[in-house]
Amino acid sequence: MAREFNRMSDSLKEKNNQLEQANHDLKRCVSVRTEELQQANVQLLEAQSQVVRTEKFGALGELSAGAAHDLRNPLGAIRNGIFFLKSRLAKNEALATEPKVAEYLQIMDERITQCNKIIGDLISFTRISSPNYTVVTLSNVLESTLSGIDIPDGITVVDNYGQGSMEVRVDPLQLLKVFTNLIVNAYEAMLEGGELTVVVTSKESSVEVAIKDTGPGMSPEGLEVIFEPLYTTKIQGTGLGLAVCQQVITKHNDRLEVHSKVRVEATFTVTLPLFSESQ
Repeated sequence: MAREFNRMSDSLKEKNNQLEQANHDLKRCVSVRTEELQQANVQLLEAQSQVVRTEKFGALGELSAGAAHDLRNPLGAIRNGIFFLKSRLAKNEALATEPKVAEYLQIMDERITQCNKIIGDLISFTRISSPNYTVVTLSNVLESTLSGIDIPDGITVVDNYGQGSMEVRVDPLQLLKVFTNLIVNAYEAMLEGGELTVVVTSKESSVEVAIKDTGPGMSPEGLEVIFEPLYTTKIQGTGLGLAVCQQVITKHNDRLEVHSKVRVEATFTVTLPLFSESQ
């Protein structure tokens, strides 16, 4: 009886061990499956978000194209009218004797220029073509960008991209537009002056271009929607500049990211693959 009892006890222990192992395996399988489901859910949400974003961009693009076309002709007619009035008033010296007339005509002309810029932004947003790839030296693109921008007084530019031969395969005109938008946004954020820094950092097979300002920065809520069309914190902004930048970089299959500290700074980083002969 003792031997039988011991045998039964050993068998029971073995069964308990097997049950514990099976329970452990089941928990592991449940954990793995739960993680897979969570990842699948995240991917599904991202796909749904991308679909919604694509549909929104498409609808906004159609609306923007129509609005831009319908507004450009009337604005052209108004500008021609202003030019005609200035010419007629200049002949009878009315502009000299009535300074308010000249002032308001100038204001009207400036507002038309502002409206034309908005129309240009709308057209840019709706006509982002596929990149026309060319191998270029990154420092040349940045140098060309900065030389074409009138930096306001009070803004100090610090360039740390050197004159190296880092080459990237991009659409140079589209990339110049992206860098121009980011740099203009940076100095416009520094209303009381500050420091604009452009830094290029090589990362193995890629290169990062960081454009940093010492402006007021952005809130976490603002960072979440910063690339959404029509979102802007500027009084006269269209909210399309950064959306265009994001669209261009996405068509290049590259990355545009933003990091910011409220009341300290904001940094936009463009990541591009370095060109190699095997590409």
